[in-house]
Amino acid sequence: MRAACLHAGRAFVHACKCQLSAALPGPQVRKVPLMREPWEHFIGAGIGAFLGNELVKYTDRTEREIEELLRRREESNKGFRVPSMAGGPTPGASK
Repeated sequence: MRAACLHAGRAFVHACKCQLSAALPGPQVRKVPLMREPWEHFIGAGIGAFLGNELVKYTDRTEREIEELLRRREESNKGFRVPSMAGGPTPGASK
């Protein structure tokens, strides 16, 4: 749970950096004031933070699902043995 909180904080900071880095060069090129519409930065950072948090949740959920599937596969394959070919050499065996 703590790791998710750290990821969420990092996602918010990253979203803020990305939004500002995308918004800063535009006004400089057009020679207009830097913060002409500051609410756009706030909304962009909020959307970026939301998407970052959803990405973290998705990766955590996917990781848990994969671990569960691997655990189930390991349990189901415990007693399973593949019989070798009758009299034939084992693949990869040296002579």
